[in-house]
Amino acid sequence: MIPAELPPDEPERQAALERYGVLDGQPDALFDNITRMVGLALDVPIALVSLLDNDRQWFLSRYGLNVTQTPRIWSFCGHVVASRRPLEVQDAPNDLRFADNPLVVNAPKIRFYAGSPLRTPDGHILGTLCAIAPTPRQLTDAQRELLTLLAAQVVEILEQRRRAMELTRALALALTGARLAELSDHLLCALDDRGGLRVINPAWERRLGVPSERLQTMNLVELTHPEDRPGLRRALREAYEDPTQKTTAQTRLPLVDGSWLSLVWDIARRGDSLYAAGLAA
Repeated sequence: MIPAELPPDEPERQAALERYGVLDGQPDALFDNITRMVGLALDVPIALVSLLDNDRQWFLSRYGLNVTQTPRIWSFCGHVVASRRPLEVQDAPNDLRFADNPLVVNAPKIRFYAGSPLRTPDGHILGTLCAIAPTPRQLTDAQRELLTLLAAQVVEILEQRRRAMELTRALALALTGARLAELSDHLLCALDDRGGLRVINPAWERRLGVPSERLQTMNLVELTHPEDRPGLRRALREAYEDPTQKTTAQTRLPLVDGSWLSLVWDIARRGDSLYAAGLAA
């Protein structure tokens, strides 16, 4: 037996596989329909969606096979991942790479194998969609094309699921962030490059005693104590000119009783806006 070599992109490939979040998951009808289609259309008793994990091949979908995984070192799939090309083995016992492979010598006694790579949009090979039989044979051109098209369909389903997961996470993060901003006692705001207040959180009204509708028509620099304005202008300018840097400034803002609220500001640029968080000094 000649085990497959690791592909050059193995760390990135493994990370890409894990991002889909399907390893060790439950059976899925969409993938099971595809492996069943492969089994019936190619007239083979076994068809698999095989994903190559760190030290195993795990079957996302199985048609005609009871086991859920086998060691990676035994996998025909590993040769597809390493070469990045489809693999067709017409008679495994007569192929030096597989002749003494436990999957050939013992059940399921593979003789014929055809695997099409599961290629992600960024070029990583996750595993294969494969067809297996205990007798020698050869695919027709039409059957090879069908296996390729269905492998692409497997990846498309995985991509749709991944995008849905990312959208759900982003939405949850946005809602959490909005709720935290609403509850925070720190003064949070989005500014234009001159310090105009675009968005503020409720803490502004609570701390300063000024209606938020009025505050959002104001400019943070003009609102600041005159002695603190040069330092604030400098921090705003530096943050806007270099989006990779976070700048700080210490200012005082007026309260309705005539006193001043001392704040230390963290300021950073994201896109066309400046974002600032004012913490009580």
